[in-house]
Amino acid sequence: MRMATCASPITTAVTHAPPSRSDRGYPTTPRHALATITHSGVASIKSTSAFRNTEDLGVQTLDTIQQLAWFFSGCYFIHSGATKLGSPTPLWAAIMPYRITGLRTSRLLAAALPPIEFSCGLLLASRTFPAGSAAILIGLLIIFSAGMVVTILRGEAPSGCGCGPRPSPVSPALVLRNLILIAALATAVVADHPPPRMDQVIATAVVAIIAIGVSVRRSRLLIASPDHPSSAEGPAARPHAGAPLTGGEAGQPGAPR
Repeated sequence: MRMATCASPITTAVTHAPPSRSDRGYPTTPRHALATITHSGVASIKSTSAFRNTEDLGVQTLDTIQQLAWFFSGCYFIHSGATKLGSPTPLWAAIMPYRITGLRTSRLLAAALPPIEFSCGLLLASRTFPAGSAAILIGLLIIFSAGMVVTILRGEAPSGCGCGPRPSPVSPALVLRNLILIAALATAVVADHPPPRMDQVIATAVVAIIAIGVSVRRSRLLIASPDHPSSAEGPAARPHAGAPLTGGEAGQPGAPR
């Protein structure tokens, strides 16, 4: 009886044999081993809080850079518009030498540009209406950049670009500056913005109404102004070749010979 209850050594060895490598989860081939190590390493890295914090920090940094670009671009146009909100005649005289638009169109631009620049810059810097204001400013920059390129190619670049209080000659550097501004403003157009709140909608409407009112008043001042932009420097100020002479005092343009 005692011998019947005892297990044989062979049976015990078979019963308690250690599991094989495949039973313990070890890879059976080199490719399987490499795939297992790679998957485990990537999963462990992504699951760590340090990786998530780094990713969040990168997104926050990019968002901060964009907001700073919008703020400084808005401040630039606030300054540019404010410096030209005085008498509209100098700006009218600066636009005419481009010889691209007529008197009426130039007068309209001189009346409306400073209020538009100021109001759009304000709405952009305050992030009240960033996408729309940036789109309007991009349109203005494209128009004026095209005018600058045309005058440069014609070899008749005006001595004053009409960009600010101090006259700056039209040059490729100004075109490059406008392209940089366009790139900065484009980020505000394509970025995802939250839906506007009611107070933002009201503020945008008020600013737009004020800008329209200021533009109308400036246009009336230009119409009633005795000054004429023909006294400005540039090709538009000089009589065109072959133009008929129509009276005047001796020694003056148009005087009879």
